[in-house]
Amino acid sequence: MTGFGKAEAEIDGWFIKVEISAVNGKYADIKFRVPQGWQMQEQEWRNQLLKKVGRGTVQVGVTLDEVAGLYQQPKALINKELFNSYTSQVRSLIKDHDLDPSFLLPFIVKLPGVQMGMDESLIQQLSHQLSTCVANAFNQFDKHRLAEGNAMAKQLASNIARIKSKSIRVESLEEMRNDLLRQKLTEKVDIWSQKINIEKERLESEILFYLDKFDITEEKTRLEQHCVYFEETLNEKNPGKKLGFIAQELGREINTLGNKANHFDLQKLTVEMKEELEKIKEQVLNLL
Repeated sequence: MTGFGKAEAEIDGWFIKVEISAVNGKYADIKFRVPQGWQMQEQEWRNQLLKKVGRGTVQVGVTLDEVAGLYQQPKALINKELFNSYTSQVRSLIKDHDLDPSFLLPFIVKLPGVQMGMDESLIQQLSHQLSTCVANAFNQFDKHRLAEGNAMAKQLASNIARIKSKSIRVESLEEMRNDLLRQKLTEKVDIWSQKINIEKERLESEILFYLDKFDITEEKTRLEQHCVYFEETLNEKNPGKKLGFIAQELGREINTLGNKANHFDLQKLTVEMKEELEKIKEQVLNLL
């Protein structure tokens, strides 16, 4: 199911942002984009989300940016002895070769061994805050999915209710259709009985076979049962796959009704039911 969640935080000069988005998919596929050096924690977050995400393609973006100019103390440890040694050597080179000294500081800071990494306590704080932001973003994402799911459930209930109301109309149209069938059959029997000699028993057998071929009693019953089952399943947890199977069964009964209709208004009614069913199938694909 589609959804979106976002969480932000700021801690000791670092800005954290987590965004989670998802689109429908047949399987659970979680993709992470995390800052360099935090890949170890990615697996923990992935395991947590897999327990909560039934299926779908989920994109998780985690960013960690230093907030410049807000704090006086350095946020990474510096090897002072190595820094002083590099500085002395680079100053000598600048003097000997008449180079621009403006590049001195950024150049030295990037030399091997100068930056020793973050303070361990800061790493622990950021790690905890990152996990908190991932959890908060997913909670917002889950609320978004729940709201969308409730709206979708109402829409599906409306679609299936319209199919049920149309299936009730089949009863009255069937009576009209049967009257027309009897009339056509009687006319044909009269015509053929004048042309050829047909045994009464054979004629009755053929008439019964003909009428049975267009009987839709079973289809009407199964269609009504499937509609009721669909409504009941809507209230279950994670009903997506089951609703998809029920929709397939509904399609079979509606198609058979259309094939047996032999009546314009009845066929038109089955087309309208198919239209509602297609809307249901599209929506069901987005349900867990």
